[in-house]
Amino acid sequence: MAVLKIPKTFIPWWVILALDENYKNPYHTGMYGNSQKGRRAMQKYLVGFAVAGLLLAVPSQSDAQVGVRLGVSHMTGLAGIEYKTGNISLGAGPILDGQIAISARYALNSEGNSLWAGLAFVLNRLEVAGSVDEDLWPTDIKDAPALGPLVGYRMSLGDRLDLSIGAGYGVYLGVDGDLVDFEGDVINDETSGPLLDLSLGYSF
Repeated sequence: MAVLKIPKTFIPWWVILALDENYKNPYHTGMYGNSQKGRRAMQKYLVGFAVAGLLLAVPSQSDAQVGVRLGVSHMTGLAGIEYKTGNISLGAGPILDGQIAISARYALNSEGNSLWAGLAFVLNRLEVAGSVDEDLWPTDIKDAPALGPLVGYRMSLGDRLDLSIGAGYGVYLGVDGDLVDFEGDVINDETSGPLLDLSLGYSF
């Protein structure tokens, strides 16, 4: 069976850069150029786009709604997508510095004003050191995700608009809080932190 081969000239350079570590971008040397840091940043945003695409591709149901949310949120990012069916909603969206918010929440009431409880998972939440070398210098720098619960309140502003306010606390997964440097100072001084949801939603 014939195999379709797509020349790299037909694929955007930023997609190749994120997926192929040996590719050298001939057109761009700025923020997302040939550096490893630039490649990691592009990979983060591609993950966010993939999650958003999955949410949009979820089969629709009679009581299901797809909407957008804007605000400052560890549930749906700065500008995210939310899929809602009944009392349950799933959301995702990008935050600053390559962070990606993914969440699930349950509202007591499927419509109108309601209390809600949710769980947020934030990719690339914090840059931490995974180990130290023989001179006690930080090495194996990586991005740690955050995971934690939130509770909040949703206020209906009409048939399609709503305002959500919530807060919680999450732990940074895979962070070694016992690492110290050559001066005896703790390197990863943050192992947990607050989570926030302040967002305006619109349902289509």
